Amino acid sequence: MNKEIENILGEENIVKTIKARRIQLYGHVKRMKDRQLRKILERRPEGKRTKGRPRNGLPFGWEDEVVTDLIRMDVKGLISRTKKKKRLEKNSRGGKNQ
Repeated sequence: MNKEIENILGEENIVKTIKARRIQLYGHVKRMKDRQLRKILERRPEGKRTKGRPRNGLPFGWEDEVVTDLIRMDVKGLISRTKKKKRLEKNSRGGKNQ
């Protein structure tokens, strides 16, 4: 049914479009150094989480959702480069202690 609607409208699947734009935004945000948007999107709330089953079943943070999308789209090279870059940055700072 979705394919039929796509053919009639001549447009892409809206979910794919949203995921692609979210991944583009993720790339822009990751290149920002000390900008407010990056701080907001990478923020992890302190304190305890609510009891019970997660309401939406998605990972906790926005960044986790993007990484999940990349995994589902089988974009392994990008994920491994991101992890490698984080590891290099951490090692250049001298690990966790500094």
